Amino acid sequence: MASLEIPYEKVFDLLHHACTTVSPDVLYLMKNAAAKETNVEAKTFLETMVKNVALAGEVDKPVCQSPGFPSVWIRWG
Repeated sequence: MASLEIPYEKVFDLLHHACTTVSPDVLYLMKNAAAKETNVEAKTFLETMVKNVALAGEVDKPVCQSPGFPSVWIRWG
């Protein structure tokens, strides 16, 4: 029978990537929406979301969850 154990490093890397990045297709859609938006408040919000994704990558921190990105808590061991 195959082992179902997953090494800690693989779990960490997967969750780190999921929390600190946004898929390229989603980022593309966010940028396009911001460029086309005519409502000032909505445009500002979309631009802030795009900036947050960039900042999360620069400082290696999670993307802000308020726009709907997942937040994951795992207890290991």
